[in-house]
Amino acid sequence: MKKIILAISSSKHLGLDNGELICGRFPDGEVSVTLGEDVKNKEVVIIGSTQPPAENLIELLLTLDTVVHNGARKVSIAVPYLGYAKSDVEKISGQSISSRALINTIEALGGKKLKDILVMNLHSIRLEKFFKTPVMHVSFINGLAENFKSLKNFEIVSPDEGGVARAKEFAGYLGKKNIVTIKKNRLSHTNVEVLQITGNVKDLNVVVVDDMVQSGGTILSAAKSLRKNGANDIYVASVHMDYGGGGWKKLDRSNLIKKIITTDSIKPVEGLSKKFEIVNVAPALKKAIFSLRS
Repeated sequence: MKKIILAISSSKHLGLDNGELICGRFPDGEVSVTLGEDVKNKEVVIIGSTQPPAENLIELLLTLDTVVHNGARKVSIAVPYLGYAKSDVEKISGQSISSRALINTIEALGGKKLKDILVMNLHSIRLEKFFKTPVMHVSFINGLAENFKSLKNFEIVSPDEGGVARAKEFAGYLGKKNIVTIKKNRLSHTNVEVLQITGNVKDLNVVVVDDMVQSGGTILSAAKSLRKNGANDIYVASVHMDYGGGGWKKLDRSNLIKKIITTDSIKPVEGLSKKFEIVNVAPALKKAIFSLRS
């Protein structure tokens, strides 16, 4: 049976949708969603990233609710970038856990019709405990690593302890067994201090591997310390680039960063400099979507 694929505004640029979904705004700015497809007794996949502004999330929720109430037989959600994922633990008493609230809301709206949630490079494995619906993880780490196959005399760097497994996956694809790790202390949402670098980078090129760039604080702090420790060219490989966080501008302006390889899981802003190279995630997402059980 043919899958009807609908995309909200945040993921229209991927060109994977084959069904009509009109996402608009009422005069007061409220979100409106209108189905242009008959989904009754059909299998539907909704594609949408949930980065700010909040309208992206609202579009996803309204689309899910509309599809379910119009009689879809089965619904799956594909989320190239899961916004609010960094809020996965209560760091101070009384603080909301946004990722839990988001996941619970999606599953409540989908009900028994929601069969699968497909996500690309979740920020943390801690998020897995919030899902009750089966989750398919799509990693694009190797897709990024492919762009560094010709690089010589280099080391792979994890900018924090939470990214070690990610950096090892990246390094493994390039035939390297070891990585350089950085221990950091987060001072605020945007400021980070490097406490320790484990591994040698002197006179070597380095690739700093991360799942996302928001404020850019982690990457820039890592780059400064790596240069102080003798690193040559510094590259950044990040699956997601959250342009709303402003970090991309800092990386672009920094003389420390030679090249930034990222994906279009979030639609790139216009006017990116030649320092940025964007890799298309659509083929990988399409393959994953059509591998979902019917």
